[in-house]
Amino acid sequence: MVEEELKPNAENLEDVGLTLPKVLPTSEEKMGALAQNLHKKGLLPRLRTFKGDIASLIQRKDETVTSIAIKENEKRREERTEARGNSHSTNFLIYIIGIVLIVGTVATMVYLTVLKMRQIPVNVVLEENIIPSRDTISINLSSLSPSSVRENLRELRIKSVEQEGIVALKIGEASGKEISNSKEFNASMQLKMPSALERTLGEKMSIGLFQGRDFFFAFKVKDFGIAFRDMLEWENSLVDNFNPFLKEISTSTASTIYTFRDLIVKNKDTRAAMASKGEVRMIYTFLDKETVLITESEEALKALVDAYVEGNTVR
Repeated sequence: MVEEELKPNAENLEDVGLTLPKVLPTSEEKMGALAQNLHKKGLLPRLRTFKGDIASLIQRKDETVTSIAIKENEKRREERTEARGNSHSTNFLIYIIGIVLIVGTVATMVYLTVLKMRQIPVNVVLEENIIPSRDTISINLSSLSPSSVRENLRELRIKSVEQEGIVALKIGEASGKEISNSKEFNASMQLKMPSALERTLGEKMSIGLFQGRDFFFAFKVKDFGIAFRDMLEWENSLVDNFNPFLKEISTSTASTIYTFRDLIVKNKDTRAAMASKGEVRMIYTFLDKETVLITESEEALKALVDAYVEGNTVR
């Protein structure tokens, strides 16, 4: 009786304004309700569709990556082909340039060779001459004697008064005999040179005129020591020996005494036969240790030295 009185009564509670707490569902009831709810709303089909979409997207991406890789390979192949083509072009260009250079070099050499062959030959000294000359004149004497030479040289000087430069002379007689070397010249012109100097004479010689007025005579020697010593000895009669070849002087100066003195001309030691007032009648020097030059003036000596140096340079 007492328990029934203490037991709550719902109706009584509501009557007094009170409510009982709600009964919470159990775990099993929650899982069952969730499964029923998902089944009713169709989430599982939507999940399956999402999975399909992901698979489709992955497939499309795989296709895209593959196509990109293919395109990249094709691009690299094209670049390699283009590079190979450029390399071939470069090699071909280098080959063409090489051929052009070779052809140009050969053409230049051929041109220079032809040009050299077509050049006007330089007027060099004849083999028998020592001093180069621009012309050669033959003198035919009635006899190979000093008097005949004097007469012919006088006439030649008159005709050649305006002659320029160096002219070589060939001296011969009407019969055709010609003076061809220094020993023949010495014998024919009766030059009284020292015997040792005569023995050391070489074969080559040059005879000629400078500017149509100054006679010169050049000859070779085999021994410089003998030639130098004997030229000093020959000075005693040198002017008289060559008198037929020298320009004529007036009677008032015919008795002039000429003394040999040292003179520097063109940086060369020379010996000049000079009068007391300094007039030069004859002058000689050694062009080198094998060559002696005799002429009539300092001006002629300078020109002949230059011609000799130039002639030896050309040769």
